[in-house]
Amino acid sequence: MAPDFIFLLAFLIICRSIILCQAAEIKAEATASDDCQRKCGDVEIPYPFGMTRGCYLDEGFRVICNEATGSASLAVLGWEVDSINISNHSLRHKNFRGLTVPFNRSVGPYVSSFPQIIGQHFSISQAKNKFVAMGCDFFAYLFDEETRKVQGSCSSLCNPDDEVPVQLPSCSGLRCCEISFPENLRNYTVWVRRMDYRTEYWENQCGVFTFMEKDYLSVNKMKFSTCNESYVVPMIHEWAVGNTSCNKAREREDEYVCGQNTECNDYDPLKGYRCQCSKGYRGNPYLSQGCRDIDECANAKDNNCPEKTRCVNTEGSYFCLPNHRRMFELLISLGTGLAVGLLILVAIGPGNEKENIWDKYGSMSQDCYSFGIDSEVDTD
Repeated sequence: MAPDFIFLLAFLIICRSIILCQAAEIKAEATASDDCQRKCGDVEIPYPFGMTRGCYLDEGFRVICNEATGSASLAVLGWEVDSINISNHSLRHKNFRGLTVPFNRSVGPYVSSFPQIIGQHFSISQAKNKFVAMGCDFFAYLFDEETRKVQGSCSSLCNPDDEVPVQLPSCSGLRCCEISFPENLRNYTVWVRRMDYRTEYWENQCGVFTFMEKDYLSVNKMKFSTCNESYVVPMIHEWAVGNTSCNKAREREDEYVCGQNTECNDYDPLKGYRCQCSKGYRGNPYLSQGCRDIDECANAKDNNCPEKTRCVNTEGSYFCLPNHRRMFELLISLGTGLAVGLLILVAIGPGNEKENIWDKYGSMSQDCYSFGIDSEVDTD
């Protein structure tokens, strides 16, 4: 019995060593990172955005960093940005310039701005922005250049001589009004119709029309008597990659940018797609190995293991085992059972059966090795 028991203990030790080795290899791999500069001032610049050649997906995602001021801006659109989010595919445009529209006799009853083009990869976030019109005695219309339809309108009334600050976040129609946000808007024009353009009362008045972040509250005191001032506000954009669907991008591997352990979702507003890490993974889905396994066992809030059980992390998931003491008791019982069973087989079997004992343990070791590969067991 002693030799078999020694074999059994050796088998268990080998299993544990193999599992530890597998966990160490995975941990070492997770420390790999690229050589690209990923920060400009306080702004994180995650791929597909980047600052130098080879560090961004295409020119639309290239970021220019002003080292002196620490400010980051998109090279093509010129937007200054103060945050880029990978998980919800959003970008915060720090200084979106509102449209100032002068009201005077020369412009007549209607005034329109030049179309505002957002760009190939970006759209205005419907959920996180609002359209606000500030000024006196006008109707404002938001016109979609792509569908050629009016997407919404509102009106604002007030005494132009009254410079009471505009009250945000709510615009009720006094000095300020809001338009329900249109879906999937990218290229737009603002149309303004004055309520009375023939009287001197309307000479040299001004209105400001802008998208802005919903939670933004800091609007300076408006001077509706002049359009010389510039009004800048933050706005949230959404973004996507490519100019095709997930399925078509997969057919052309050189165009498909989702990494390992990811899911691809079509994004119709931009006729492109988005990548996200699969369930059980976290990281940057646009990097080849950017989505890393989440260790659900590191935080009790991330797993549903009952009390007096042990959480074991696996690739992309986890499972629960009895506690250490119970586990040890089970292993002892299992080892004893295996040893007794092998002794019985050797005792009643033919002579050459004894020579196959090591082969049987070797097979078990191979099974253990496979378990070590498939399961990143937390052995702490």
